[in-house]
Amino acid sequence: MRLFQYQNQLFFYDGYLWATPSGQEWRTFEIKPVENATSISDLSIDSSSPQIKADKPFEELWCYSNPDEKRFDFFALDKENKRICIGKPKSSLTAQEKKQEEASRENAFAYWHEIICYDYALNQIWSKAYLSELTCLAVSPEGDAIFIGLWHNGLAYDPAELIVLNSKGKEYARFTTPANPISIVFEAPESGVFTDFNGAQNVLKRLKPGEWIPLDTIEVDDVHQEKEYGAGIDQITRGSFSLKRTGKKSYQVTSQQTVFDLKVSAAIYEAITVPGSDNLLLRVGNKSIRVISPTGEAIWELKTKNNIKGIVPDGKGYLLLGKDDIIYVSEDGNLLWRAGCPPNTISNKALWSPGHNAYLWYAGDSYNFQVTLVTPQGDVKRSQIFEGVPVKYDQEIDVADDSFVVPIGRAKICCFKI
Repeated sequence: MRLFQYQNQLFFYDGYLWATPSGQEWRTFEIKPVENATSISDLSIDSSSPQIKADKPFEELWCYSNPDEKRFDFFALDKENKRICIGKPKSSLTAQEKKQEEASRENAFAYWHEIICYDYALNQIWSKAYLSELTCLAVSPEGDAIFIGLWHNGLAYDPAELIVLNSKGKEYARFTTPANPISIVFEAPESGVFTDFNGAQNVLKRLKPGEWIPLDTIEVDDVHQEKEYGAGIDQITRGSFSLKRTGKKSYQVTSQQTVFDLKVSAAIYEAITVPGSDNLLLRVGNKSIRVISPTGEAIWELKTKNNIKGIVPDGKGYLLLGKDDIIYVSEDGNLLWRAGCPPNTISNKALWSPGHNAYLWYAGDSYNFQVTLVTPQGDVKRSQIFEGVPVKYDQEIDVADDSFVVPIGRAKICCFKI
């Protein structure tokens, strides 16, 4: 982004070029970060949430980068087993591997690549090598399978292969794909969708832990059919509550041998059991939170000005994740404080760390990705800005015991002490 003057007129460039109207000047505003989260009572209804200062860095425990300083082709975090999988060109070849590579020169993509798996202490667990270009790398949500895309002879839209390894790095399945697989997104622990170079989406289904198969096109159509009542939860069980959708804005609820109908103003998107009670917290639509008793009585309800994209409980309150900020709500529904995300945030997430009695909150884009350790009282213990975090892969950070792991760009993965 750049603000400059040309022929007595101000211009602003942010990918587009903006100019001030003739004879008028732009007013510029400077972001003034704050030390801690700001109390709701100190903010007006229409004011934006101040951003936290990033001046309390975390202690770096280790950083991994390629010995030859080349970028990784691919990486994936195995959050279940606390491991890192890295896909890259093979660093050193045996005499036999060199002969095989030379014998395959007619295939422009026949170069040795390897997948290396490390634990979060940077100990190598296993490695696997293939005489092929890599096209994708992904780990299933429960860490029972690693998926590797391999480029066959031909062009990107020609048939290719999807390899499946178990958590020990042993190959147990190999499937031919219509074109090169380029990405995999998991919709649930037992299902995912991989997209190939042609743009086609193909469903992956887990038959049992450690056994995955791709579905054919007929089954794909069945999986992607429209939901009867539109977006939102159709059926879910949380604690003693079971919710089943009966209409766009209605649910049948079963709790403690009581069955009742629940009418809401919009679809329910989240359901969380309330710690220390028999109640249930619901996110109704994107701007409303309601806590209900086992009989359906509304204990309290809260409406927000901005959309809520997620809720993280800590046992005594809730952190609401919005598009541009976070808001902390007490267990009885009172708004206590707010904090703003970095500019142009596209990812806003948080994890509760019981050992530190604080949230590890991470938000931003690839250029300004901020990680903050903040208590339920809004006090900031640590806060640091990282550049080059690949937020689009939805795997930007993971926590293990007393540390967290964050990939930085495509050349480095680092571990920091919380």
